[in-house]
Amino acid sequence: MPLRVYFATTWNEKCGIADYTKNLATSLRKLGIEVGIVANITDRREWEDEDFVVRCWKIGYLDPLVEFASKLRMHDILHLQHEWGMMGNAIQMEYFINRFHALKTHPKLVITVHHVGPDNPWARLKHKIDALVVHSKHMVIPASDLGEKTHIIPHGCPVYPAIPKEKARKITGLEGKIVASFGFMFPHKGWERVIEALAPLRDVKFMLVSSFFGKGETTNEYERKLKRLANEKGVELIHIYDKFEMDQFMPYLASADIYVTSWELHDRGITSGSAMMGLTARLPIVTNNTNIYSLLHPYALVVPRNSTEALTRAIKRLLEDEHMYKQYMKLSEEGYVNLNWDAIARRYVELYTSLFWDCFRNPEPLPQNYVPPPHPEGLYEDPQQKERLDWLKANAEGRILEVGCATGYVLKYVGGHIGVDIDERRLEEAAKKGLEVYVMDATNLKFPDKSFDTVLLPEILEHLEPEQAIKALREALRVGKKILITLPKEWPDIEHRWLPNKESIEVFLWQALRDNKAEIKMEETEKFYLIQIKALN
Repeated sequence: MPLRVYFATTWNEKCGIADYTKNLATSLRKLGIEVGIVANITDRREWEDEDFVVRCWKIGYLDPLVEFASKLRMHDILHLQHEWGMMGNAIQMEYFINRFHALKTHPKLVITVHHVGPDNPWARLKHKIDALVVHSKHMVIPASDLGEKTHIIPHGCPVYPAIPKEKARKITGLEGKIVASFGFMFPHKGWERVIEALAPLRDVKFMLVSSFFGKGETTNEYERKLKRLANEKGVELIHIYDKFEMDQFMPYLASADIYVTSWELHDRGITSGSAMMGLTARLPIVTNNTNIYSLLHPYALVVPRNSTEALTRAIKRLLEDEHMYKQYMKLSEEGYVNLNWDAIARRYVELYTSLFWDCFRNPEPLPQNYVPPPHPEGLYEDPQQKERLDWLKANAEGRILEVGCATGYVLKYVGGHIGVDIDERRLEEAAKKGLEVYVMDATNLKFPDKSFDTVLLPEILEHLEPEQAIKALREALRVGKKILITLPKEWPDIEHRWLPNKESIEVFLWQALRDNKAEIKMEETEKFYLIQIKALN
């Protein structure tokens, strides 16, 4: 796969950024993306590095990352997972981007900003960044607004099969009414407010799953504080702190009745990744109106941040009102479908492929109201053209459709049946040859599914923008059982909107066919790529 993404990130350590990247990379690989990791040098690794991991840079010292980038191709993607504690300060980041941009050739640069502040350097580096990603609308501020280069791609939730509560409780042995939460054991998380809200509900237990349990004194003291408070308030606190893998802790979350997010009180330029675990658990979710939980707001019961009484009432209503409980469980399930990492990876693939195609697009736009010149049939006398036509004739069979048939020379040569084109003048010439032709767009063919044995796309796809060419091939696959494509190896005129070569064609076919089962054969002549696709579904 010529589409390669290299993540500059922390890796194999207990870190939210490392977890984010691991989830995204796993889902990207499912889609066929080749993923590499360019990680920081650290002694905090929890697991052994895989073969696709290279460690070369340190926090605040990114020169080795520039050197790594210099070895990549122009259409590769270098994707920085940016957080200030990981990458250094604004001056160091600006220095890195300037050095990166000064390389003679460099890959596309994508930066996912996990924490946006007013002093961020992104806006003034706008022309040196190919794409800046933030997780939600509240993170688009003047410092991160790069216009069309700013993309909102939500933080994902882990992909994991739903576990019925009854099955989960057989695994965990838990009983009774349980409210669960998930995340780091940090004081700013505000779980003491959740305990206070549960105090009036004497029979409801609070389960805190700390997947990445900190062992510093601050976190240990906070844990002791929560235990003292729970004891004083008469709330049973279940602390699950030694389950670090999904298979270990998901049965505990699935044993709960309700998921409550951490309870931070202050708006910040981040989104809460740990809060997204409620969607993976498919539980009714209660959160507050702080902006860091904004991704969950469409799928959760949202209450005022400063009112523990409102949180108490929300939990009580969900536990007592079966209809309301089912309603919010359904919303959570909907949120999981929309925001699981597989869905988020597809959003990133759209961004990556758009940047990839920028390397192969014709930079010269078609003039407004452009009229194509007459189609000279004399060009088919060239020996290379004759070889291309003979290949089409030898492989076409059954009922044949040509898309982009122009004056009909190719369609008649191969013994075809129907031709379509958007140029009425050219179709008039085709009709004079006794051919059945129609004015029709290649991306919207008015024919039933699989109504042709062979569909020809001879030197037509390069005349469309890549995104439209992909749609055209998908339409051809819908109406045809076999597709024959020819593409030129050169970029002769303004009508050709992208440059076909082995790398661009491979990505093109991958994009067009990834939802279809097909057999692909590609041959080459001196001037053409000859591609045969047989639909298998």
